[in-house]
Amino acid sequence: MNQAREKGDARTRLERFRHDFLGLDLMEPVIGADGSPGIRRRVYLDTGATALMPRMLMQSLEAYCRHALANSHSSAHRAARVTSREIARSRSTLETFLGVDPASQAAIFAGNGATAALNLLADALFPPEVRLLIRGGRSRNPELRSIFGDLRDWAKARGVDATDVLHRNLVVVSRIEHHSNILPWMRAVGSRNLRFPALTADGRLDLDDLDRILAAEGERVRLVAVSGASNVTGVLTPVREVARRAHAVGAEIVVDAAQWAPHAAVRMCDPADPAGDLDYLAISGHKLYAPG
Repeated sequence: MNQAREKGDARTRLERFRHDFLGLDLMEPVIGADGSPGIRRRVYLDTGATALMPRMLMQSLEAYCRHALANSHSSAHRAARVTSREIARSRSTLETFLGVDPASQAAIFAGNGATAALNLLADALFPPEVRLLIRGGRSRNPELRSIFGDLRDWAKARGVDATDVLHRNLVVVSRIEHHSNILPWMRAVGSRNLRFPALTADGRLDLDDLDRILAAEGERVRLVAVSGASNVTGVLTPVREVARRAHAVGAEIVVDAAQWAPHAAVRMCDPADPAGDLDYLAISGHKLYAPG
């Protein structure tokens, strides 16, 4: 009896939540088919770009700003301690939401949207100090080879060993990516070091062509970059299947989950299927009902 009541209460809360988004009751001027002006309630169809915000979230933000608006990571006063605590709690909530392995993974706040997260990852995997080496280290020009040799020594003196980065300097990118998951890799390794598997007739990643690329160049592939769900067509990528293939050749996988995470259960790690674990995942807060 209690379980039935709890389920009923949960459905009631969910239904109330569904109708309590800011902007749903906004009235807008329109022009009818006959050219006559009028006023109609807005129908918002752009959630894939930025979602409307729940009223309860706005109320939570208002309460925080009123009582504890402060810099984090200070113990000098209560508001700062509250801010630090709330950041830590938010990070923990995200890790639970995304099925993160706490022993080897962590949530990082990287800026506004998935774009900032993917740019940060590109800088971490392909440091700016070695990007010139990746793009030109194989030059046949003796003078250029000498220059790139000096650059390699310069990078190593600063703690960046370019050997592995130069060997694994290819990124495989699916053809259905948002430009946020293409441009960071193009800047990092150069367009000639990108590989684009074909698509199937229905617009999905062709796993057979991905297998072909990994079989031919797997030892040079550093990363496979895919979308969890396309922002254009909505097609889903079998990310765990892709992860198994990437890991089999020593590569890693990054998933742009900006469109995927708001609509499906995302688990980065599965103890029953570690070969299919996701190494990196980017999400966008303003597509998950957070402020922009």
